[in-house]
Amino acid sequence: MKPERQYCSELSTAAGENLLGSAPQVDFWLLIEYRQQWSRDPIVENDLPKSVQKWLENLTASLEGQGRFPRIQFLRQSRRTVDTLQLFVCQHGELRSHTFTTYEQLIDLDLESDLGPPLKANYFFVCTHGTRDLCCSRFGLTTWRELQLLSNGRSWQTSHLGGHRFAPNVLVLPHGRLYGRVHKESVQEFFRTVERGEISRSHLRGRSEFTKEAQACECLVDEQVGSVHSYDDCSVTFATSSGKVEVGIPSRGEEIEVLASCKDEELTRVKPFIGT
Repeated sequence: MKPERQYCSELSTAAGENLLGSAPQVDFWLLIEYRQQWSRDPIVENDLPKSVQKWLENLTASLEGQGRFPRIQFLRQSRRTVDTLQLFVCQHGELRSHTFTTYEQLIDLDLESDLGPPLKANYFFVCTHGTRDLCCSRFGLTTWRELQLLSNGRSWQTSHLGGHRFAPNVLVLPHGRLYGRVHKESVQEFFRTVERGEISRSHLRGRSEFTKEAQACECLVDEQVGSVHSYDDCSVTFATSSGKVEVGIPSRGEEIEVLASCKDEELTRVKPFIGT
């Protein structure tokens, strides 16, 4: 008799791993609709024209050379069959979109001036990347379907967001916050909270443009956070709706063992921030 499969997200939850400060640092999101089957690393292994692949490489290198933190995601929506494709770009707290028909059109696109006006609504990007990790499709697809209905089409499936063990993972733009463990039973309350302009604190992994320390601190601020004003080894000062607010960086707890991915055979030791 085969042993029962252990899913990395279930083991992380059982171990009591705190979510705070676990989001990858990203300050430039480029999200491209790509309807074909996603490989394990679709940004590298895909059927895009070579010229487009090179454009993506050059764009990433240019932004990194400026000290930025870019990330490319592939998107899809089940049974979407229109002739046009969708592009989203999010930076500086603004999400913009562009409709195109061939990928070659992206090469000549000026990402600063050729996109539409900032989108006012929240958009939800749910990791359903099953070829990267089983948890992402097993739990993410259900969450995506629920959000798709609630948001009237403002939810997309996305490729690997990082942190399979926190699945289902949901990126909300334009605010850039990444949330984890947004399971079906909590989707409605999660959606209502975000739509009210609030943070779903029980699901928050972090605001992607922040460092991990600042991600962990934001959840301790009652005011609406605009940006990080300054930080040192002990605290982070935020610019908020009511002025500057200084928050002490939470300490990290004892090491715990987790399965970083369902494909891993050995456990990984991590020291998460202590929960609040």
